[in-house]
Amino acid sequence: MKRSLLLLSLLLVVGGTACQPTGERRPVSLREEITPAGELDGAVAFVRETGVGTSALYVKDLATNKDTEIPVDGAYVTSPAWSPDGSKIAYSATDEKDWTHIWVANADGSNAEKLTSGLSANDYPAFTTDGKSIIFATTAGEGGRWHLASIPTSGGDVEKLTSGDRDDVYPSVSPDGKSIAFARKVEGESYHLATLDLASGKSEMLTSGDHEDMFPSFNPDGKTLVFASTRQDDIWQLFTLDLASGEAESLIGSDSVDRFPVYSPDGRYVLLATDHLAIYSADGKPLPNGDLRWRLTEKPALAPAWR
Repeated sequence: MKRSLLLLSLLLVVGGTACQPTGERRPVSLREEITPAGELDGAVAFVRETGVGTSALYVKDLATNKDTEIPVDGAYVTSPAWSPDGSKIAYSATDEKDWTHIWVANADGSNAEKLTSGLSANDYPAFTTDGKSIIFATTAGEGGRWHLASIPTSGGDVEKLTSGDRDDVYPSVSPDGKSIAFARKVEGESYHLATLDLASGKSEMLTSGDHEDMFPSFNPDGKTLVFASTRQDDIWQLFTLDLASGEAESLIGSDSVDRFPVYSPDGRYVLLATDHLAIYSADGKPLPNGDLRWRLTEKPALAPAWR
């Protein structure tokens, strides 16, 4: 299990790169430009692979475009997540036995504390809206399948949130703090989107079909999700899901493999990983200067989080 289990979802994504698009698309990869100075603000945490089985955590200051490596323990680091006030960052990192565990640290990497332990994989942390707890996916317990759990940000007992009879990964907490969107394995090996009501503990499937849906992320207004799917031409593309109607729409067509989408804090943009990090307008229209996509990093990067 260990990190190979942790990377299961990523391997599914990589497999999608071999698929060739068959339909017409706007070739945004041909019109991608460097993000214009002064257009964005805040900070983006992301992961950069540094070698075989190794990675490092970085934060990009969007005002200065400067990348800073955040010193953290663990040969392989992934899945950064900001606390609601931006003062802390949670992430998953390997321990000395190569199991992945959840850590939380100050935004500069100081005062890091390991929250989980044991012979299990733990990944995909997401802070609750009050910042008091972290939702994450874990393989701890009987059966060893991914399920969702919660742990206090200050450390303590782990609370199981989903049963573990089906693999549940990539939690995203709703802006009102009442529910979690996540990806659940159904229909054999396919992942689709689901929600969990935290008060009742009841889950509900949001999508289905002969394709994969992964990486859900709530819009700050709580009305829509952005996610990646293979429903169009068998290649990972970004879609939005209207939670009231259940209707999914293509965000923007591209000739690249797009995944790990997250909204900007103001909901105007969608940040994604497509080898490097890039930006789309959240409404799928051209960006303010007329470009279809902005390049945010020159080097490969994964798992972005924006505050």
